[in-house]
Amino acid sequence: MKQLFHLLLVTILHFSVNAQLPDTDIFLFKAISSGKTHSFGNAQNITNRVGYDNQPCFSLDSKELLFVSVEDSGQSEIWKYSIKEKTKTRITNTEESEYSPTFTKGGTKISTVRVDKDGGQRFYLLDFPETTKTEYVKNSDSIGYSCWVNDSLITMFVVEDTSSLQVLDLTTHTRTFVMNNPGRCMKVHPKNKLLYFIDKNDSTHWYLSTYNFKSKKISRLIETLPGSEDFAFFSDGTLICGFKGGVFELKSGGKAWEAIGKPIASMENDFYRIAISPDDKFIAVVSFKGKKP
Repeated sequence: MKQLFHLLLVTILHFSVNAQLPDTDIFLFKAISSGKTHSFGNAQNITNRVGYDNQPCFSLDSKELLFVSVEDSGQSEIWKYSIKEKTKTRITNTEESEYSPTFTKGGTKISTVRVDKDGGQRFYLLDFPETTKTEYVKNSDSIGYSCWVNDSLITMFVVEDTSSLQVLDLTTHTRTFVMNNPGRCMKVHPKNKLLYFIDKNDSTHWYLSTYNFKSKKISRLIETLPGSEDFAFFSDGTLICGFKGGVFELKSGGKAWEAIGKPIASMENDFYRIAISPDDKFIAVVSFKGKKP
């Protein structure tokens, strides 16, 4: 049986082993840009069930997205949603739990965090669309979340007594420590190629920060909106996040968060996780009921 305890570690939720996972759904809507203004189409609930559906990730051609779904048994599997066909297809069916799916290697593989039978949380590569072949990424134990930098580097949110941000070199299988207490969201800027992440070392103030892979320098850019730690980039480098049901942006070089568009229509609840399709035409967010997970 898949281990709910480790699921809670991965999602950084402080519940007991028998606690209920949050009820979350994935909503998809169009992003419409006209000059310097932005608007959004009506949000469509693409999971629409009671239970945990989360961690959306778009395909490189922007036609599909992956997400994880936890069934009543507590097992987590990877699913695929076709934007054009509006259909869902189960991708994995294993004895282990898979989380944080990401397209990589030109879309020919999926990377995922798997909770193995011994309780270890490790990084794997699965062939796509067939997922029968799996490849363990060495020295990736205790991983919670990840971000591909290039084909030879990944950044990892490492789950320990004190969580940490580390860089794993896939050619040497060595780790480089960056800092303690990062947020779960890590993204590489599409223009300057710096790693963007959230510094949570101040318990009352979180900061959007950058890490330079060459100089190893960490820089704080701006304080986040209260409680907001999930973000995504448009291809021009504009960063967006969610706050109180609305979308806020930070332009490249910007020094303030600005609300864009109007609160998303057709979605009653607030949202937190956010993903943008590579062609900038779609946004996926994770809506939650009650207290923010």
